[in-house]
Amino acid sequence: MFSAPRIEVRVVQLASASPAVGAASDELAQASGSNSWFTGTSGPSANLYHEAFNDPSAWAPRPRGTVPMAVAVSLTQDVAVRRLAERDHHIVRWTELARGGHFLAAETPTALADDLREFFGSLS
Repeated sequence: MFSAPRIEVRVVQLASASPAVGAASDELAQASGSNSWFTGTSGPSANLYHEAFNDPSAWAPRPRGTVPMAVAVSLTQDVAVRRLAERDHHIVRWTELARGGHFLAAETPTALADDLREFFGSLS
């Protein structure tokens, strides 16, 4: 009989609020890269980008989405064009966070969790 290993998940806020500052972002990048490499998932992860880029239907016009969507972007490094996002998706919440970076959930978990709570609370 197969028994799944027990997995423990912990939320840890890193010391650095911005990936451009401090070693915390380096540690996160190294841990993330190591996780992909040691588990053999870096190739399949990269393949997703290859397939999406080489799929002609990915560039075809599509109808605007109808599912309510929230967007949280970090002003320290994320680049999102709101006009284009709103053109293609039903954006009901757009949050620009002053802190955090590419790994927003690890760098500012409280701010992201608060934003998610507000978004889902507004859907009722």
